[in-house]
Amino acid sequence: MPPLEPCARALDSRRAVHHSAVVASSARIQRVLDLATELSREEREEVAAELLAALEPHDDVSDQAWNEAWRNELEQRLADPSPGLAWEDARAQLDARLAAVRAERGGR
Repeated sequence: MPPLEPCARALDSRRAVHHSAVVASSARIQRVLDLATELSREEREEVAAELLAALEPHDDVSDQAWNEAWRNELEQRLADPSPGLAWEDARAQLDARLAAVRAERGGR
């Protein structure tokens, strides 16, 4: 299972804000979120990986086709000479977007 360190750090750094600001679409989701806050970082990583794996379209696409699609995607990314965006820069952009949205909504 690949490490989800940036995701886990983001969850840890925003835990209190996330917990108080999330408006769950159902009571079941809220119960899951409440339980998730009690998990260790490693446990949250495992849960996140399992949830993401559950979203993979294995029912509609064969494992071979799925693996081939990812292989092609990775080859394209490796062939791209651009270095991409540093995590710190991406995080700053996301924080700025979030602040703008919150300001539009009156600080919520």
